[in-house]
Amino acid sequence: MPLHAVTPLRHPAYRHGNWEYSLRLPYCPLSPGIARTTAHLVLNRHSLPELGDRARLLASELATNCYLHAPGPARMRLSWEDGMVRMSMWDTGRTLPGVAEHPAPDGLVAGSGRGLRLVGAYADDWGWYALDPNRLGVDGKIVWCELYR
Repeated sequence: MPLHAVTPLRHPAYRHGNWEYSLRLPYCPLSPGIARTTAHLVLNRHSLPELGDRARLLASELATNCYLHAPGPARMRLSWEDGMVRMSMWDTGRTLPGVAEHPAPDGLVAGSGRGLRLVGAYADDWGWYALDPNRLGVDGKIVWCELYR
């Protein structure tokens, strides 16, 4: 068969193989948009568009929280394993996240708890943990969420 007759592959093997991406996000108001776009692009390229909308929202909320509540850069990690996308966001902040019991009525006030309420509503599972700089040499925290296929 001539080479020009071969149709482009959609790379279905990538959908089922394990993969991981990591993106360093500077302390910058543009970082949430870059995290959102990256999550959407990665999932589309790996033939997982059905998770793209939720992943975009979650990436945006987690990166926004990093920018609003931590004094330095962040790192987004996006991985696929066993039918699950896991997104984690590391930041330099020492304040542990919390969901406000009664967020501001419009939900737009920084620190209102709106972002983590959205994470809880749209992720299949989520959580956080503090990092011990004495043990790991890295300070801050990681907030993670999972999306099941």
